[in-house]
Amino acid sequence: DCFAPLTTAVSDCKCQCAAGGHGDVCVPAPVPAGPPPPPPPPAPPSPPPIGECISDMVYPEVAQAVGSGLSWLCYRNVTFSGGGMILTVLIGGMTGDVANITFDGCTWRDGAVLLLAGDAHAAVESLNVFVTGNTFDDALLSPEGDFPPHTNITISGNRFKVTRLISRSGLDIRRPSCVAMNELVVSNDSAVVLSGNVFQSVTASSSAIYVVGSVLRVSWHSLFAVVGNTFHMDDGGATVIYLGGSFQSSSLDVLNNSAVVIRDNVASRPVSYFMLFPSTLRVESWSAAVFQGNDMQGSSVVLFLNYYTYVYYNSWLQLSGNLCRESPSDAFAYAYPRVNLRNSTVSVSGNKFISSTGTPKVLWILLGSSDLTNGTVVAACNTVNDKEGARYSIPSAYNATILSCSDPCTLAASCFPAYTATVSSDGCACTCAEGGHGNACLPVAVPEPPSTDGADSCVQDVRVDEEVNAGFGTSVVCYVGVTFAADVVVDVESMSGSVRNVTLVNCTFVGRASLYVVGWRSDPPAGQRADVLIGGLESRSGGGVVVANLFPPGSRVTVVDSVLVAEKRIAYRGRYGLGDASACLVV
Repeated sequence: DCFAPLTTAVSDCKCQCAAGGHGDVCVPAPVPAGPPPPPPPPAPPSPPPIGECISDMVYPEVAQAVGSGLSWLCYRNVTFSGGGMILTVLIGGMTGDVANITFDGCTWRDGAVLLLAGDAHAAVESLNVFVTGNTFDDALLSPEGDFPPHTNITISGNRFKVTRLISRSGLDIRRPSCVAMNELVVSNDSAVVLSGNVFQSVTASSSAIYVVGSVLRVSWHSLFAVVGNTFHMDDGGATVIYLGGSFQSSSLDVLNNSAVVIRDNVASRPVSYFMLFPSTLRVESWSAAVFQGNDMQGSSVVLFLNYYTYVYYNSWLQLSGNLCRESPSDAFAYAYPRVNLRNSTVSVSGNKFISSTGTPKVLWILLGSSDLTNGTVVAACNTVNDKEGARYSIPSAYNATILSCSDPCTLAASCFPAYTATVSSDGCACTCAEGGHGNACLPVAVPEPPSTDGADSCVQDVRVDEEVNAGFGTSVVCYVGVTFAADVVVDVESMSGSVRNVTLVNCTFVGRASLYVVGWRSDPPAGQRADVLIGGLESRSGGGVVVANLFPPGSRVTVVDSVLVAEKRIAYRGRYGLGDASACLVV
């Protein structure tokens, strides 16, 4: 164990070195010490006292479980980043009559994961979870498991962007997704509501909301709702809501006086499917599944029921008031192979299609069913280019009722029959029986999405040193008194709403920064317009203003009371460059 030529003796297994021997084993030259071990990662902060928040910090990149023994968790303006950052909220370990969990204004990026781990046996009387105003940039929100009674989960006003698949330990996620749910059970007077969020995917075969490998179950006076969201999905095989399930279970179960509501959402780009059910859909026992008031571009099929559909026992599957700005290539709703009905109704009414390629098929049920006990299929006033004449492919076994726009309103087309007393024949207004909620008399109340527009949406009196890409998912872009030291790109096409407002008033551009207001790259869809006001803008340092691409009829672009000065050639970016020419304002 010693270097013999430079060792004089060995005592108690220790080498005694001769002259020229070094170290524990008497080697002929000293061995330099290695670098010190890296310092341990900083410890994550302790949970905050009740009523306070962990705030305004960069969280260490750790896998951490929180919640045990607590009734209060709050994180505000915290940044979570990195693939090793997995924050697991253990619902089962929380205590108290009312437990509250808040993530407000936080940033999640570069593979970070927020896992909400449900447990039906949690020792809480009620649970409130708020995920509001967060940014998820290549990060994952993952609600999982069976949540306790009286749970309310609000996911509102967040921005999600995914460019790649974000993995999560213990879950086989096969599609790039913004929200990945697993074994999610919403029951016993509970609600999960996603409202007013913006989802963006720039990778193929992605989903905004992905139910992974097991049924999403909503039961016993509960609600799952996706309302008032904006989806910007890459058209390479994207599905907005992918309800995975398995052949051993359903994709979606809506049971016992419950509702699933997909309403007032906007899909700004073509997708393969808006909703895909690879496995069974079950709507049973005074329950409703509603797809209403959504605004979509092109698709193959909007609602694809790819396995058996069961609508049983005074239940309702309603598809109404949706707008397809480009008709689906195969069908609006396709049920394969059949729909089984017992004392229940399937209603397809008031949907509008814009088509330049022919008459779309609104409802396509492939095969007839022998399981049709007092079942009703109603199709009413579905129009193509504002004219009647939509097509249906419904086997005769269903004895479907096809109504024109001039026919009186029918209860089954407009209201949930099980909870409706009457419907007016002219205005289609529903009068609810006891237990009915809202305009359609659903078994549970559905909250309205938050408003994202208004005067408070203006950014005012700040300096911005980084490039700004604005417009994505909102109907208003507004800057007042802002100084920009880098380029500003307003993508009007990616904005939402029929009227898109862009306002820059009394803003200053410095350091060769330029403003780009970019319209549609191809013919704008009908029924939309843009109002652009650039007033009091000042640029004296080598930048300019570019207004490019196509704007719909009725749009206005106003540049007024502005000062644009360039002492040398302005180098505009990319395709907007003018070569050797130069101009302060390019249209």
